[in-house]
Amino acid sequence: MRIFLQFFKMIIFMLTFMLLFMQDLWAFKINLIDSTLDLSKGMTSTTATVINDSDNMIAIEATARVRSFSQNGEENFDKEAESLIIVPSQMIIPPGGEQVLNIRWIAPKDIPTEQAFRLLIEYVSISEDQLQGKQSEEQKAGININYRIAKSFYVTPKNTKANVTLLGGKKSNLEGKEVLLLSFDNIGSKHQVIQGLDVNITTQNGIVPVSITKQELGKPINFLAKEKRDIPILWPAALENQDIQGVELVGLHE
Repeated sequence: MRIFLQFFKMIIFMLTFMLLFMQDLWAFKINLIDSTLDLSKGMTSTTATVINDSDNMIAIEATARVRSFSQNGEENFDKEAESLIIVPSQMIIPPGGEQVLNIRWIAPKDIPTEQAFRLLIEYVSISEDQLQGKQSEEQKAGININYRIAKSFYVTPKNTKANVTLLGGKKSNLEGKEVLLLSFDNIGSKHQVIQGLDVNITTQNGIVPVSITKQELGKPINFLAKEKRDIPILWPAALENQDIQGVELVGLHE
């Protein structure tokens, strides 16, 4: 049984390595001119260029998706955007070629808050025979591997501003570890990305200043407009054997 498990693990490793190698061969890039459409400046469209720097012909599908986060930080962009369109939405790009995409806002300009999206670019590798409707036995037995790039994109009206507020904090347990769970609400009209933050924690022993670094956050945190987020931090050593009686936001690090 042990020999079988070792063999199975080796097969999984080899398949993973092959997949990564194939994706590198099929790699493509996307250059986005603007990541934000500023409606206050009259911007209602921009362009992006998809560059096929592989040795294979690729089929591309481009869509705009509505972006949101759950309160525990899980991102979702399953819903297609109705107010943002990409033209063309489907295309064939030859090896070494490129395709310019036009991204257009087609809704009213007087929106109250910034809108967040993901530009989703997906592709599969294809052959000349497949383009002509032919398919060899080798192709029938093969696997088409989809690959995607999801770019952040925003549409911003005039007079928007982020306003991230701290709602509270408490000791909690996450995957068997004690954490400081901080709850935030961006009551502003624009997103804000932070790399760290400073808070004052009131305990039975007085006020304890706590500085949370980028490393402790694990990754930048994006507070989208009008969304709440809970941020778990490993329980700080400065709070050992102390209880939280109150929390105050001192500053956010961008």
